[in-house]
Amino acid sequence: LETSVLSVGDLVLLVGIIVAMLLLDWQLGLLTLLVLPVLFAVRVAWLPRARVAFMAAHEANSVANGALAEAIHGVRTVQGMERQPVNFELYADKARATLEANRTASKYAQVMVPIVDGLTGTAMAVVVVLGGSMVLAGQLEVGVMVTFLFYIQRFFDPIRSLTMQYSVMQRAMASGQRLIDVLDVPVEIADAPGVVDLPHDTQGAVEFRDVTFGYVKGHPILRHISFKVEPGETVALVGPTGSGKTSTTALVHRFYDVWEGEVLVGGRDVRSVTQNSLGRH
Repeated sequence: LETSVLSVGDLVLLVGIIVAMLLLDWQLGLLTLLVLPVLFAVRVAWLPRARVAFMAAHEANSVANGALAEAIHGVRTVQGMERQPVNFELYADKARATLEANRTASKYAQVMVPIVDGLTGTAMAVVVVLGGSMVLAGQLEVGVMVTFLFYIQRFFDPIRSLTMQYSVMQRAMASGQRLIDVLDVPVEIADAPGVVDLPHDTQGAVEFRDVTFGYVKGHPILRHISFKVEPGETVALVGPTGSGKTSTTALVHRFYDVWEGEVLVGGRDVRSVTQNSLGRH
């Protein structure tokens, strides 16, 4: 919000300076404003590249942070499997990619400031050369030329400020876009029309009837699984990583839908009851 207020203030100041220069001397004012098309062309070329660079930097940061969090969370497994050198090398690659992505984003964030400074010097040179010639010819007063020099300096101050704020806004927009991408992921598991709440007196027997399920089409994790667990009964799911233990419990909660067969809680298919009522039980 603060950045937006400052940007509006800079725009108002910019318009006011342009009007003041044109009122002082419209010919010299137009000559001074000839640098604006150059600035506009640079901004048009800079904008899409900067947006891509900022987005790449945020993605690289996310990948590196995710890898670090996984390594810390699974530190016992890493140490038990003697994978420290492998994990160090994998994380080093992600850290290097993050460094390069952020260096590129920083270059795009900073490149506009020297360009604006160069255009400021060019505009002041135009006023000094052409305005000085007009002063010598008696077509312009010295005070007007000096005023133009001050106006030019003040004219490019808000442009420089807008450029710096725009870089900050682009970084924020890149973060916002990633949030929007997550929020826009379509909901695949939803209540079908006509489903009812799971009754409060449900006893909670869990049954799998010929269940087949997987995360990638054509590669099932569970194949034709059938079993029943009565209320109060304890059942252990034992197997190596990837054998489907977590997937089995996820299907009971209906975090995913089965490909074939049925998952029943209290004798009801979990797809025939609302997700909220299933979660409460």
